Amino acid sequence: MTAIKAKTSADEVKNALENLPRGYDDSYKTTMERIERATLVNPNDTTSSLARRTLMWNAYSYRALSLAELQEALELDLNKPAFRMSCPFDKQTLLDVTAGLVSVDSDEQHVRLCHATAQEYFDKSHETWFPDSASRIARACLQYLNRQEFSFPCEGLREDDELEKRTSQHPLLGYACTFWGNHVSDAGKDEEVVKAVDQYLQDPGKVAAFIQVAWYLSLESLENWDIRKGANALHIAAWFGLTEVIRSLLGHGLGVNAQDPAGGRTPLMLACRRGQASTTALLLKVGASVNTLDSAQSTALFEAIVGNHPEVVAALRSKPELNIKEEHLHRAQRTPLMLAATEDFFEIVI
Repeated sequence: MTAIKAKTSADEVKNALENLPRGYDDSYKTTMERIERATLVNPNDTTSSLARRTLMWNAYSYRALSLAELQEALELDLNKPAFRMSCPFDKQTLLDVTAGLVSVDSDEQHVRLCHATAQEYFDKSHETWFPDSASRIARACLQYLNRQEFSFPCEGLREDDELEKRTSQHPLLGYACTFWGNHVSDAGKDEEVVKAVDQYLQDPGKVAAFIQVAWYLSLESLENWDIRKGANALHIAAWFGLTEVIRSLLGHGLGVNAQDPAGGRTPLMLACRRGQASTTALLLKVGASVNTLDSAQSTALFEAIVGNHPEVVAALRSKPELNIKEEHLHRAQRTPLMLAATEDFFEIVI
């Protein structure tokens, strides 16, 4: 209807009616083309760029963003290292520029695409409209986490209060801490992303601040999050399965068998727990020990079995030194085979 209302003559209206979109996909494509034309008609018109960024975050975020989170995300500029929240785009502006493709709940806690079919369309047409979305969102999250305010963890007697204050004053912090690793993983071998992660993980203060916020949010946001204070860059990269980042980090002399001070877990153990097959393969290739025990007397093999990750178990079994008779003291002294059978993980048992 918007396209028809914009016509000024009977012939134009007739032509528009004859070329109405057929089906959801055609409707979404037509709307996106109309958004694109705004910049073609007027190169100084920034509404198309704002609409595209709004749609990108909505279509490819791992959960729906609140309006406040989206507003901070849209303030990020990958061409400028500094972040400054000046005058956030208001709700009506975002609704207008996206031409009906986005909706905001009444409490402003959820900004969504207009319909499930819109998500399906953007998933199918990803390479057409947003081919670099994973890279752009990953770099945006890292740029946000690199802010000076997050260069150290909250400490002292009022640590919990300060942490709650930090997360409430910086709306996007929770999302960035929770999902930056997922977006980096999606970006694959993107060199700019790998470089950005490498630099970020080399800053111990910022890493400590991230881990602290992740723990604070873990009950509601991070499933089975278990990276603790004192973990190094390799532990974090292994948890998220950031194989390309690990290749880069190994060049900095980090020990592949380093155990975190809180639980004695090695990067290999964390990768096995999470089922990160390619990361496991790389760590084994560069000499990760398969028989190291953590403080709970678990090994990489036990972690892979508990998580029911047959591919990872197969990779570990390729190492002749693997101890398959180790008894887990905290699991009724079961061996790996006994544990797999007890859990009915028949693919692993076979």
